[in-house]
Amino acid sequence: MIFIAGAAFGELSPPADADLAAARPAVPDLAALCGTFRVIRPPDGRALCTHGPDPAPPGVDFHVPRPPIAPGRADGLLFPDPPGDAPSRAAATPGIGCYGNGQDGNRVQAIYAFPSDHPDRYGQMVPSIRQWAAETDAVYQSSAAQTGGTRRIRFVTDGSCNLEVTRVALSAQGDDSLDTTIAELAAQGYSRSDRKYLVWMDSTELCGIGTYYIDDRPTADNFNNGRSGIPGSVSRIDAGCWGLGSRGQSVEAHELMHSLGAVLPTAPNSTTNGHCSDDDDRMCYADGSPLLVLRFVCNTDQEALFDCHHDDYFNTAAPAGSYLATHWDAANSSFLSTTFSSPTLSVADGLVTEGDSGTTPLTFTVTLSGADSRPVTVSFATADGSARAPDDYQATSGSLTFNPGEVSKTVTVAVKGDTLNETDETFSLVLSSPANAVLGRAQAFGTIVDNELTPQGYWFVAADGGIFAFGNAGFFGSTGSLRLRQPIVGMAATPSGNGYWLVAADGGIFAFGDAPFYGSTGNIRLSQPIVGMASTPSGKGYWFVARDGGVFAFGDAKFFGAAGGPASPVVGMAASPSGKGYWCVARDGTVYGFGDAAGLGSAPKGAQAAGLVPTRSGNGYWVADATGALYAFGDARTFGGTGNLSQPVVGLAASPKGGGYWLVARDGGIFSFGDSRFFGSTGNIRLNQPIVGMTAPSRL
Repeated sequence: MIFIAGAAFGELSPPADADLAAARPAVPDLAALCGTFRVIRPPDGRALCTHGPDPAPPGVDFHVPRPPIAPGRADGLLFPDPPGDAPSRAAATPGIGCYGNGQDGNRVQAIYAFPSDHPDRYGQMVPSIRQWAAETDAVYQSSAAQTGGTRRIRFVTDGSCNLEVTRVALSAQGDDSLDTTIAELAAQGYSRSDRKYLVWMDSTELCGIGTYYIDDRPTADNFNNGRSGIPGSVSRIDAGCWGLGSRGQSVEAHELMHSLGAVLPTAPNSTTNGHCSDDDDRMCYADGSPLLVLRFVCNTDQEALFDCHHDDYFNTAAPAGSYLATHWDAANSSFLSTTFSSPTLSVADGLVTEGDSGTTPLTFTVTLSGADSRPVTVSFATADGSARAPDDYQATSGSLTFNPGEVSKTVTVAVKGDTLNETDETFSLVLSSPANAVLGRAQAFGTIVDNELTPQGYWFVAADGGIFAFGNAGFFGSTGSLRLRQPIVGMAATPSGNGYWLVAADGGIFAFGDAPFYGSTGNIRLSQPIVGMASTPSGKGYWFVARDGGVFAFGDAKFFGAAGGPASPVVGMAASPSGKGYWCVARDGTVYGFGDAAGLGSAPKGAQAAGLVPTRSGNGYWVADATGALYAFGDARTFGGTGNLSQPVVGLAASPKGGGYWLVARDGGIFSFGDSRFFGSTGNIRLNQPIVGMTAPSRL
């Protein structure tokens, strides 16, 4: 059956074929179905009816135009929390979906319209309209997610996947009523069957109003679904009600949902004015319908979303036999997509071992998430990192074209060889300006592995001062045979790698090999025990850190500050490569930087930090978690972490070239990542005392 009812606006057109003609009233009789609603007769003879525009949301005066979004700022859509709490739940993925060439098939077309007696603000408003369109799309995304699906608006977009905003000039009377707006839009060709027209009207005559067909058939030929010969519906939002996302509102989403065919009179909770009576819903509210009784059965945070019980007009997985399985469901509209976007372009990291001379190719692979029927293009360019052009590699730029059916392409960069013993170096390949696709992973790292062999090794230290040396790390002595007043809690190596210091919980220092003694706190009564140490780059000094963040400096080590009563106890420290600063890390993963040691980030909430080690540049660091997770900050790259450990991680060390790291567990189990190599462990040895830390020679 096909009916007319109010929603913001109802519209009917002549039947497209003889069968439908038999099932529907003739055009002259349609006006009679409007009942007490006002009848509108556009120039083409169609009968349309409306109960009038939707009211503005509470607290909004639609006679006052909304300002454009400030450049560089987007308030975003907020979903309201329960009463008493500030809105905090941000909308779904920002931006709009990009599908195909942006033009074909059923689409929602964004229009900026202005009457001739108002200023033309098209250039000023386009950035804001693009943001508001993204907020509208977010309502559909988040609503669909409630029933396990994906629904994104198929907007008309340009070749770069940006929302295409069409400028339409109207007469001075073009904003006076919806019927004049529809008539003038149609006169300019905006009445296509494969379009829904979302109109931002630069006027303040009303808040929002939209047209739709009262057709509840569940089939794809529903008049709301872009059927050939049936003009596209129009949703109009005036300037006083634009972009209310920061208030947890979206008049645009509301009116567009009307145009997709909601809420129909046969829906379980429908009102006579085209909304629903569940309350706290994007389409359900006190709309002035006679004898309407709102039932407060929805959560407050549903107010920004569609169909709180998923039973009236929008459900991506309607149960068999339910109303929406047997009647029109706007979630099935062909103007919405069930996928996130167009094919996604991503670039993978590359790696090559540097030669001694000439050049060696380093290859990046660029992939398309799925084959497309149209050519896909993307630009690329290299960017310096620790590797620099032209000394280390040849700068490269250009574009790639994926012909129909192709999903993989490569970019080759020439890496220059040398005989220097140096760290592994990296540079980037960056993708930009995609056409007929969107960017996923747009930046990849190319690693140039130095082929001059660098010795590697590491030490573990146990709580009793027992030392375990592996690889090129030499054994220079231990306290394993001594009776200690306090357990050993950490160690640090000398710059030469020919010695090390051990520190006990009372700050007592034990020096071995070429590690000189510069002082200790062994005879001082400490407020909190020492938990770690770090040495200066010269090897002529060192720092201790206590659990309360207190720092003690000896030799040429200078004091740069202390954490001072951190919320979580400090567990370790590390010196900056210059020796002009240091970091302290707390058990909860909070990192404190002093001197030239910049704080670049902290581990996420719930972390159980076990230690920190900086990159060779000092512009980044790694934080190890007791669980074996690894967090990278600044220019530190993640090479992996452990999982399902029988013993917690208690320390970490970086490889000499900084292209990898080791993690050590309490039982002496070693886990190597990146360019760090495995030389042995105590994982299968019964230890007298558990391992409490590790370090590694840092010389190249």
